[in-house]
Amino acid sequence: MKKEIFIHIGPPKTGTSAIQKWLSEHRKELKKQGLYYPDHRTDENGVSSGNLLSIFSRKEDNSLYIDTTKVASLLSCFYSNNKYNKLLLSSEFFFMRMNEVREAIPDAIFIGYLRNPIEKRESQYNQGVKRALFKHKYPNKTHHNAQDLSILTKYIKSHTCSKLILRPYGPQFFSGGNIASDLLETIDLNKTEAKLPNINNSYNLEALELKRWLNNFPLGNIATKIDICLQSFDSGVAEYTLINPEILKKQLKIDLKAIRLFFELVDTNFSEDFIGNIINSKKQKFYDQELESSKLVNVMRYLKRKLGNESKILLKILENDKETKNDYAIIFIEILKEKNTYELIKKNISIKLKVFNFFH
Repeated sequence: MKKEIFIHIGPPKTGTSAIQKWLSEHRKELKKQGLYYPDHRTDENGVSSGNLLSIFSRKEDNSLYIDTTKVASLLSCFYSNNKYNKLLLSSEFFFMRMNEVREAIPDAIFIGYLRNPIEKRESQYNQGVKRALFKHKYPNKTHHNAQDLSILTKYIKSHTCSKLILRPYGPQFFSGGNIASDLLETIDLNKTEAKLPNINNSYNLEALELKRWLNNFPLGNIATKIDICLQSFDSGVAEYTLINPEILKKQLKIDLKAIRLFFELVDTNFSEDFIGNIINSKKQKFYDQELESSKLVNVMRYLKRKLGNESKILLKILENDKETKNDYAIIFIEILKEKNTYELIKKNISIKLKVFNFFH
């Protein structure tokens, strides 16, 4: 029986969380098709590091290293079981450690997704506000390094493309309409039942700005709940860009040059479509990260409702803070106390609040 090993390397912000959640929930069905996908944990957001710890372990200082004992055990289990003809591992952390993974499992075929660099930078910023406590506005400057392309270029120059499959990221490119179906087809499995869950969604504009402001406070354990609640806020601005139009124009030229150079190095069947999609992508409306007071109230009231009794924890955090007593805090405290917010705004708050001008 021919056996194949596939390693999905991400990179980050290309739907890995959704892929891994779907794969974890369908291990039994996939086993019937001969696929071994090792089990792993997910957090309450449905996010995980995938199969990272299937082949890596942590040292006392929490740094990662390839665990040859784990690798040997995993491969032995796979090769000795006649029910499996394919092994699939998935973790975006593998992307930064491709050389080590290749050395440990030389027969593996890597699978990675290429995403529009401009889209990815905004997605990374959104993620930073969600999880890394970013307080700053989006950095409106040009970037001369598309990190994914740089990492892949170095890898390809050392190892060639013989065991590397690249796929374009985006619903317009995915076979079956989503990335899970696309990945299954890439490894020659039935994709018909792959319906992707909504995992780690980006914030709408109002949710982004509220979370960015809340990151100034010691949120502690309630931060995760706030994140989950704000991900589901869908009545605000969903399509937007934080990149200044002039910067965007310059960035597009820089990125297209880097992408064209990369495609000279690798042979794909989607290079022209990928470049064309970037050039012709819909231009979103630019927002300078400001909110009208009515929008501010809407997202705050939504968060209070979603938090339920835990909104009392957030109220205490805001009331105990002695440094950040501004209009933003006044409004939210009153909302959390269930007072007449609109009357308060009419009497005491200016019509327009400029988010974070207090901190810059």
